[in-house]
Amino acid sequence: DVYVVGGTVRDALLYKKKAPQRDIDLLVTGMTYDEIAARLDAFGKTDTVGKSFAVIKFTRLGRTFDIAVPRRDRRKDGAGHGHRNFLVQSGPEVSLEEDLGRRDFTCNSIAVRLSDGAVSDPHLGLPAIAQKRVSMTSPASFSDDPLRVLRAARFASVHGFAVDKAIYAKARKVPLHELSAERVADELSRLLLESPRPGSGLQEYFRLTVLEKLFPELAALARQKQTLLMEAMW
Repeated sequence: DVYVVGGTVRDALLYKKKAPQRDIDLLVTGMTYDEIAARLDAFGKTDTVGKSFAVIKFTRLGRTFDIAVPRRDRRKDGAGHGHRNFLVQSGPEVSLEEDLGRRDFTCNSIAVRLSDGAVSDPHLGLPAIAQKRVSMTSPASFSDDPLRVLRAARFASVHGFAVDKAIYAKARKVPLHELSAERVADELSRLLLESPRPGSGLQEYFRLTVLEKLFPELAALARQKQTLLMEAMW
């Protein structure tokens, strides 16, 4: 079975149209990574640089598809929070539900089967999209990649979503020092360039303690602004 997953499904539900410039995320069950790569070779260009994460980039007629095998992740070090701190197991033995369960937010944890349009939504992403909420797929795995804290702010700002209170509580406990400068810069750039209201995303950075942990000078300015506003009100 071949499923459309992730942001492709979310954006189609939100905006009722396809995003022509977006890479399309597909998930294939019942086959191994090598079996999929071998079949694709005859039809276009395959790039297997993502093999460690069970992802093949496949390009045909100028369109790129990220084609993945269901996977489960296990931390190498229980105290580590970096995205490299994982042993990845993938293949037909991993279920679709398990793969969806390791994803960041419920709005990204929906799969649509191409053969018949059947929808798999074990984590209630459809109600979250309807209510315009950013909610964790699994509190246990939210901190597996600390970049998810920054992504919560971007999704809220880009799509006009509200961040669940549980994410604020969880984010305070997630250390961000293991994130590389490149990943932080890329995420910040996407927030500033993709959001119609980037300022709302920066406000979420403040609430999620991103400013405090990564940009303490900006956090100090934000607190000063709050103090001045309070004084003006009084």
